[in-house]
Amino acid sequence: MGLALLLFVLLVMPAFALTGGEGRRIEIDLERDGSGNVEEISIESTCTTRDQVVEFEVEFDAKDAEIEIEYEVESGIREREAGVEIDFTRLIEYIDLDGDETFDEGEEINKFAICDLIFNNPAYRKISEEGVMGYEISCYMDLKGATQDKGKLSISLIVLEDSAEVNGTLIEPTWVKINIAIADFPFKEESSGLALEVAVESGVEMEYFQERDIDELKAKLQNIAEFFNWETTATVDGKIVNVLHDISDTRRNGEWDPDGNDFELENERIVYLSYPRGSCIVHDPIVGISAEGSPASGPLGLSMAWYVIGALVLVVAIVVGIGIHKKKK
Repeated sequence: MGLALLLFVLLVMPAFALTGGEGRRIEIDLERDGSGNVEEISIESTCTTRDQVVEFEVEFDAKDAEIEIEYEVESGIREREAGVEIDFTRLIEYIDLDGDETFDEGEEINKFAICDLIFNNPAYRKISEEGVMGYEISCYMDLKGATQDKGKLSISLIVLEDSAEVNGTLIEPTWVKINIAIADFPFKEESSGLALEVAVESGVEMEYFQERDIDELKAKLQNIAEFFNWETTATVDGKIVNVLHDISDTRRNGEWDPDGNDFELENERIVYLSYPRGSCIVHDPIVGISAEGSPASGPLGLSMAWYVIGALVLVVAIVVGIGIHKKKK
């Protein structure tokens, strides 16, 4: 009987440990510089069910226009992690020399490194979409060298604690909806266009996919996908226009963690999103993690519910076997 009890504890308790405190939670945290100004905002959401605990964290560095997300799911004795990082790096005015309507290297005539822009302290507010609670973070940056009315780059993020539609787009709790607005860019030429340069990093190499009106970079690891996608249209001066793109080949960057204990190899791809010129350009990409198939699985890939049932059956069989063995004696 002692052996049966021990087996029961080893097999069943890791799963039962996840059954308490079911529900969702979302929190926000601010990081300030030495002057008390907000530099970084992080949002952390947790979803606890009978089968698993899912943790999702978003860090937004306003000064560098950098979004980093981390995802962790625990199912019994199994843990899986994923993450992706988005850096908005440059705004580039270009002349389309080859007529492909997209920015190509060598076509730039004016550019702004986003990390050098004058950024304003980010703000945040609680929101509710279809009864689902969440947070919206927003900030804007002034373009140095702009004429008369300063140009501005605005970035806002929306994170929800559960699935809901935002302006007609379904947003999952492990996704970040991004709103980019470029106002009064100081164009130098009448015939030029504007490109936004975005660096996308993930632990696994990303591949390009296209589905209906969505372009996407996606990295798959088992049944988890890290992605960055964008609609193939944007709004320029109130009109719907096509957004074309160019994507670089994968670059592999290695770096040590801040403590110098772990060396990570990141796969980076550069995306150039090209827009027609206009005084107000609005575009809404999404970055996030998707769990494909059932993420709630035990060591053999089975649902945790079946894992628990199987463990119980095994314990009962052992107890019955021990009883029969004693009777024979």
